Amino acid sequence: MKEPNWSDNRYPPINFQDLCYYSAPKKKPTLNSLDEADPELLKYFDKLGVPLNEQNRLANVAVDAVLFNI
Repeated sequence: MKEPNWSDNRYPPINFQDLCYYSAPKKKPTLNSLDEADPELLKYFDKLGVPLNEQNRLANVAVDAVLFNI
């Protein structure tokens, strides 16, 4: 993206590759059960064929999903 030239200020061009970027993690609420989970997320797992009720019965099993909207 080219910088606008309507300003009367003069400074050297900014090299954005030299900058350090940081995004702080956000705190998410802790869910006590699947009943508190987002219903849309539960629908995705159901469409993928992941039986979450069976996961409740198994101890020390985690389920992760990465969803992309294109």
